[in-house]
Formats: sequence, C-alpha cells, structure tokens
Amino acid sequence: MIDLCRFWSGSEITYVAGLAETFVKQRKDESGVVRHVTADDYASCVLRTGSGAVATITLSTLRIMAGHLAR
Repeated sequence: MIDLCRFWSGSEITYVAGLAETFVKQRKDESGVVRHVTADDYASCVLRTGSGAVATITLSTLRIMAGHLAR
C-alpha cells in the first residue's frame, strides 16, 4: 500500500504514524474450543509525502454481525 501511495503521488514518503490492535481477544476454533487470538485484526497509518499529500490507510478483519445495527 505504501508503494502504491508513492506511485500515485510520484513522491517519497516522508512521515508515517501507525497503530495496530487486537480487538477480538479470543475466538472459537473449528471444534468450538476458545483460543487466544495472536494476530492483530485492525491496522491504520497516516502517511505524508515529500510533495505534501496526506494519505490514510486502514485495514480491518472485523465484521458487523447480522442485526448488529438494529440494536
């Protein structure tokens, strides 16, 4: 993604700030056993290019469960 921002802007990245988090700490495996999650499910960063362009990249594996918005 960072290389894509470099390509689009035609400029080098001069600043990066980021955050990664595991919001879901435990999940059930295929057999129903609760397991500790070892991988982050959210990451975000802000980039600034040498030309002054600013970009935000957000990646998430979280999903909204059916009926969640109706509550």
